Amino acid sequence: MIAQRLRQLGFSGGLSILKEYLHRVRAQASAKRAYVRMNRTGERFEVDWGHFDALFYQGHARKLYAFCLVECHSRKLYLEFTHSQSFETFVRCHLHAFRFMGGIARELWFDNLGHRRRRT
Repeated sequence: MIAQRLRQLGFSGGLSILKEYLHRVRAQASAKRAYVRMNRTGERFEVDWGHFDALFYQGHARKLYAFCLVECHSRKLYLEFTHSQSFETFVRCHLHAFRFMGGIARELWFDNLGHRRRRT
């Protein structure tokens, strides 16, 4: 809890003050755009992996991932579920996404691929 952490740092205010402050800060943060809309279609694709739990096949757990590619102007989405994040799978997903989108964008932006690890 935030209040407990702040008290350890010397905060002596009440919960109502903290709640009001957090409400204002969160409202300001949510008012900002989460993405930048491109002016022209086909200008940029953004690519990322999603990490999910496991699926069970015949008693064996298999990790589940989702390859995600978004066309930034229209926000059109391509999503493909896989059991691997190998380079071969990554390339194959790109080819499938390009076919789905009807071509390739001028720029491809990748979101910290491989840097996120799920904590348990």
